[in-house]
Amino acid sequence: MRSSKAKAPWVGQNDRDQKVKVTAADTTADFLDPKIAVAGNLSKSVLFPAGNEQLQITDSATPTYTLVNFGDPTIDGSWRISVSGTDLIFERREAGSWIQKGGITP
Repeated sequence: MRSSKAKAPWVGQNDRDQKVKVTAADTTADFLDPKIAVAGNLSKSVLFPAGNEQLQITDSATPTYTLVNFGDPTIDGSWRISVSGTDLIFERREAGSWIQKGGITP
């Protein structure tokens, strides 16, 4: 018995996992690489070209300062852990300012 559901024209027996459409308005099936544009600090690399294609997208920006707050960062008594360079810093908010209470240097 023949199925009443027709396959989309871009889906074939041998290329089912190799082609992609980005939006409903995109009518041209192609590999993933030409359909994805990157800019700024992002770069892309094609893994397994023309086969089971995968894109690796990387961000070259390295954060110089990252932190996690424990409690409301606007209220005294709250803590935060931050990364500054390669150091891990422990701070507590006192009288409206963040005071370093300790740290770990590798």
